[in-house]
Amino acid sequence: MMEVVEQAKRVCPLVIFTLDSGPLAALDRDSSTGPMRKKLVDTLATMQDYAEAKSLARATGGAAGPTLANLLTYTRAGHGYLSAQKLALKESDQVMTDRTYAAARLFAVPHEIDPAGRVPMCAHVRIGSGKPPAARLHYYDDTDNTGLIIVGYIGEHLPSPSKN
Repeated sequence: MMEVVEQAKRVCPLVIFTLDSGPLAALDRDSSTGPMRKKLVDTLATMQDYAEAKSLARATGGAAGPTLANLLTYTRAGHGYLSAQKLALKESDQVMTDRTYAAARLFAVPHEIDPAGRVPMCAHVRIGSGKPPAARLHYYDDTDNTGLIIVGYIGEHLPSPSKN
């Protein structure tokens, strides 16, 4: 999984990684993560394509349009390499109103995006199955401002009422 991220850093300039490599390295050590590699590649390629399409729409003087509102609408419109069923734009109210669960979803971003250097990353992609480690990729879509998508976490499912 680490090699996928390293390759993406070279070929996906609109996808920025601020993640701690520890949870990602733990996935590399798990023997069940083989099928996740393709899902991770597909996810990162779709993110790059979405960010490029949105940037191009704006650069040509047009509005981004409804299919570029967010990554989910982009995939629902048939774009990218990722099933829309693997995407969630938010967490449940139960997760976000619990301080412990909400804090687990705060990840680093460049200071140009948020002066505090951390934002909640509730949007996520299920890159694993529902079985442990149930890997997730959490991201922040800043394509409306900087044109970037920030990936703050790739690892096992974060704490939640259904997981704990």
